[in-house]
Parts: sequence; C-alpha cells; structure tokens
Amino acid sequence: MIRKMANIVKCRFPRGKCSCSGNVGYSRLSERLDEEEFEEEEEDYFINADRTEEITFYNENESAQSVVVEKNLCASDLCQLLAMKNRVSKSVHWSIVECWTDLGLERLLEDHEHVLAAYRDMRSFSSHTRFRYKFRKDYRKYEFFFHPQQFFPPNMLDVNSENINEQNGHTRTNQCQLQYMINEEGKCPVIFSFVWLRDNQKKTWSKHYMVLKEQKLFVSQRVQSIARFFRAAKEKTLDE
Repeated sequence: MIRKMANIVKCRFPRGKCSCSGNVGYSRLSERLDEEEFEEEEEDYFINADRTEEITFYNENESAQSVVVEKNLCASDLCQLLAMKNRVSKSVHWSIVECWTDLGLERLLEDHEHVLAAYRDMRSFSSHTRFRYKFRKDYRKYEFFFHPQQFFPPNMLDVNSENINEQNGHTRTNQCQLQYMINEEGKCPVIFSFVWLRDNQKKTWSKHYMVLKEQKLFVSQRVQSIARFFRAAKEKTLDE
C-alpha cells in the first residue's frame, strides 16, 4: 500500500511529463541547421539592403523630401510619388534632375531610367564633387521630338558659309549642312556614352555602351569590351 502511494505521488504530473515516464525522449538540436538559418537571414538582410536606399530630393524652394527608393523604381514612377508627397498636382512634366553643384552641370533623368542605379553611378564618381537630385517641372521634357532646333540650333555647326553660298546661293540650309558634314574630310573626336535599348521581343530595357570613332559606331553590353577596345586603339596609335 505504501509502495502504491509512493508511485501516485511521484507521478502527480499529468500526461507523463514527470521523470518516471519511460516514453519521453530527448534529441539535441542540430547546430548546422541553426548556422544555415542564420546565413539565410543574413543573406536576405543584405539583399534587401541592396535593393533599397534612402535618397533626398530637393524642390525649387530648397525644401526636401526623403524617399526610400527601390531597385527597379523608374524616374516616371518616382515623379508621381514625389508629387503626392509634396501635395502637388500630378503631371508628365515633373522631372528628376541630376545636379553637379560644383561643376554647374545638370542632366534630366529619362522616364525609363532606374533611379537607384543612376544614384549609385553618381556616387561612384562623387568622391571630390558634390551632387544632389532636384524635383522640378521641365516643360521642354518632350519638346525635343517636335522642335529639335531649340536644342541643337543651326549656328552650333561650324560650317564654311562661303562654300554653301557658292553652291546654293543661300546659307543655313539643313540639306547643305548635312551634305557638307558628309563630304568634308576631317577628324572627329572619339565619343563614348551609353543608351538604353529594348528589343521588340522583350519587355525590359538593357544598357548598351557606345563608342563613335572614325565614322564607325561600336556597341556592346559590357563596358569591359569597350575598355579593351580603347586600350587596343591606344596601343596601335603608339606603335604607329
């Protein structure tokens, strides 16, 4: 009777949670699993940090708005977001302007450009030069396609007016200027830039690098290929 009571007192915990339960087991947690989970969380953290960044945009009155810009956010979408944050009417004329304050240079971001990628490109060249973004209206944003003379007037071309007068009797004619530029033999500077192109079979834009040299246009998707081209051309010039 005493032995039976002892067993009852010892097993007073419900559902076999006491030490006398013979069916209860124990297994050590895997340390490898913890390391893998930690590495995955750490990787997700850095991926998310790389996809977003907080950027400040200045208005015309020098007030500013800070926006967390995602990786694939285009300039046109950001303009609509900034218009809402500044409580102004939405318009296609709102623009993001890249400003180099020390150099006095400005560049209008195109609607399809990814703002975060452009910002990081600017930051890589800004070790000795200050830059910032401005949010303002630019009514000439789409006028280039309708009135290109406003941005590239004829007097910007260095054309021999005497030769045009002799041939056609008048000056500043677009056809004459074009013919003169084609026939005139001269050395043009090497021009390097990039352009965003989209294939008709795809929905995304891709960045291509271009070099205009000796009336030939070289295009590549890799900037390393353009760099090798420049080095090869330089070595060829030195050998000559």
